Amino acid sequence: RQSQIIQNKNDPVGQNFLGSELNNFQGSKLSWLTGSTEPGFSTMKKQRVFCDLIGLKGVKKRRIDVILINKADEVEIKSALESGCACTSAGDNGAINIWKTDAGALRGEAMRYSCTLESVKFSTYTEAAEWAQKWLSKIN
Repeated sequence: RQSQIIQNKNDPVGQNFLGSELNNFQGSKLSWLTGSTEPGFSTMKKQRVFCDLIGLKGVKKRRIDVILINKADEVEIKSALESGCACTSAGDNGAINIWKTDAGALRGEAMRYSCTLESVKFSTYTEAAEWAQKWLSKIN
């Protein structure tokens, strides 16, 4: 089962984050997606939800809100996961997702061209951050 990215339901055509902000995009850095609130996005402790993931292993629910991460910060990952969101990052060479299952287990997957390269379970947020750091250097 492959996870999928769904655009924010308040912005079905992606205009809020693909409009004028596209001119500020530099390389594979997606940092322009974080920061101040814009219409159509939810905010949680300086982190902004920009899409949903569906089909995550171990999650019966629906769609999961996703927070963009552009560095492997353990505090940022823990904050996002404990608020009920997943974490994601993407670059020219792939993407990663980190989420918490319904049972409370931490999971991660690295993908390239919609194919899963690695699927892992973590026992701590530190392990998740270390794994994210490894993959962020590979995908960017």
